[in-house]
Amino acid sequence: MKQQFPDLVIVVAGARDAETELARLISDGTVYRFIHKPMSPARARLFADAAVKRYEDQRRRLGEQTAAAAKPSGNAA
Repeated sequence: MKQQFPDLVIVVAGARDAETELARLISDGTVYRFIHKPMSPARARLFADAAVKRYEDQRRRLGEQTAAAAKPSGNAA
């Protein structure tokens, strides 16, 4: 999924026994967060808000990198 949608911030909800399977995906950045079930609506909202902030930060950094790469170097001959 990340190959097709590289900007996607993935949050996974599941039981504690799935945590071990997801550890590698979390540490390599494929999955942003793992939420243990059951969860309260407030906790789900907290994780969703954090994921949106992460997405916005990624987009902002990408925009800054693109803008910096597009600037002339100033070394005109």
